[in-house]
Amino acid sequence: MNTQTPTVNIDADSSTPFTRGWSQRFTFVFVLCLLISPAVAHNLDYSLVTLEPGPDQSVEIEINCHLSALLLGIEQRHLLPGERERLLGMTDEQLTARIGDVRRLMETEFLAYVNGSETPVGMTEFPDLREIFADALMTPEDRALSAPIRLMVESREPIEVFAVAPPPALGLALLNFRGFGNRDHVEVVTMGAMSDPVRTAAQGIEDSSTAARGFRSFVMLGITHVVPDGWDHILFIIAMTLGYASWRMLVGLVTVFTLSHTVALALGVFGLVSVSGQIVEPMIALSIAIVALENIFRPDKHKLRLNSVAILGLLHGLGFAGSLQKMDLSGTELAFALFGFNVGVEVGQLVVVALVVAATAALRSRTWYRKGFVMPASICLAATGSLWAVMRVVGESTFT
Repeated sequence: MNTQTPTVNIDADSSTPFTRGWSQRFTFVFVLCLLISPAVAHNLDYSLVTLEPGPDQSVEIEINCHLSALLLGIEQRHLLPGERERLLGMTDEQLTARIGDVRRLMETEFLAYVNGSETPVGMTEFPDLREIFADALMTPEDRALSAPIRLMVESREPIEVFAVAPPPALGLALLNFRGFGNRDHVEVVTMGAMSDPVRTAAQGIEDSSTAARGFRSFVMLGITHVVPDGWDHILFIIAMTLGYASWRMLVGLVTVFTLSHTVALALGVFGLVSVSGQIVEPMIALSIAIVALENIFRPDKHKLRLNSVAILGLLHGLGFAGSLQKMDLSGTELAFALFGFNVGVEVGQLVVVALVVAATAALRSRTWYRKGFVMPASICLAATGSLWAVMRVVGESTFT
């Protein structure tokens, strides 16, 4: 009796960490969900600092920020439910002490420079308790900041050149110099950095290097709004990029998404289109799930994908617009900030596209790439987008 041992043909490509069974696939998806689920709705949280020449060689400074965050000594953002309870539960003595600490911080750490020399800063107005509690109750959907803190810089000599360095506690700070030179100057500084020196009206036109630095600050703001802060935008771009079948299709998707969100961003910032953040933010999260599900169920519908990306890009543009609307800018300054911010957003998005393409380039030729990688990753992205959408509708506090 002649027996033969059956031969087993093992294809190296067919055995991968993603194709050895559904249990492994779900483990992979579950781990990815755990890794990215803490990244809930992102918000561009910054302080607004408006500076204007005052009477008798002085400069008036108005600061709008998340005052309740300052009182708790945390980063500039809206309070979480537990933090809100902690602030509202303070005794009068505790609250008075914290207000005193913040007043001293502003007077000692908000630095002003007149003609290159540091000049003392004095407090002229601080929000009352009613305004403090109103700030504590605000949520990201309010897209608002607290009542202003007002400071004054008084100089003994004529002010020719003026600069400031906000305290690190204010975090990302948008500086709006009004009435300095024959045009306003706007720039963004981070974590206590000093602003560019700005000349007064008597000194003539703002030089081009100062304007260029202000523009670059908005470009950097746009980049960081996507990478690393904009997780919902990052996941949307990942889902969109995973599903491309050719370079032509990828270029088309990126172009359509760029055009649609740029148009929506401009319309939203200039007030021509207004949609509540309570609608836009959940829809942005849901857009991740929509594109991810297209990767699974309609991978070959290229025209449908372009239409979807165009429509969903409008939502992302309105989401970006919400971050700029509270800057209190108008005219040339608003257009200046909008252009720089949009350039930064595009750079950030292209970085994400490039990283996804580079990371998956070696896998695309594998026979298991779609079933073993794109589908599990898309399931994970769809689940995450759906979860975020629900959290943004019912409130993140329900899950925290």
